[in-house]
Amino acid sequence: MGTYADSNIPHYGQTYAFPQTPQLLIIYLSTTTLVKYGRTAHLSEASALLFLASFAPNIPVPKVHCAFRDDKNGLTYIIMERIDGQPLSDSWSERSGKEKDALLTQLKGIFGELRALKKPPGKGIADGAVCAADGGKLHDHRIWNAAGEKGLGPFSNEAEFDLFLRNGISNTDSITDLEKKTEIQ
Repeated sequence: MGTYADSNIPHYGQTYAFPQTPQLLIIYLSTTTLVKYGRTAHLSEASALLFLASFAPNIPVPKVHCAFRDDKNGLTYIIMERIDGQPLSDSWSERSGKEKDALLTQLKGIFGELRALKKPPGKGIADGAVCAADGGKLHDHRIWNAAGEKGLGPFSNEAEFDLFLRNGISNTDSITDLEKKTEIQ
């Protein structure tokens, strides 16, 4: 088993483990298809990709072919399209100012489109809720104990989510926007 850093072009049948999420593996079935699986893979990721493909067609996301969870072994599997590319961090320093500006403009457009999305219809998700696209828990390997099955949330609103991120600290003395201050309190 190699790591992503071993090669920029994965070979058929190779399995990659990522150091930051050791319980997440990827098997490249072909040049266009992969299986992402492990204890830290979640069906909510597949739901989010399907949601984006349906409601934000300008945002490039891999096509999900199939996703399922095997409760016997505690693993989730997502069979999906492989999209060629490399992390920006691998080439950012070599890019010209013009290329960086173009990439940042593209990212700004993508984030604008993401922020404009409305909740998925028919999921019973309350207005203003902060949750996964399927209405369930959020999973983030950057937040301690939120990457595995436990997850975090869902939260009834952004203020509740922000309070969680601040570990329950609700000091609002530095907030000058009275409406936001009231919402947090």
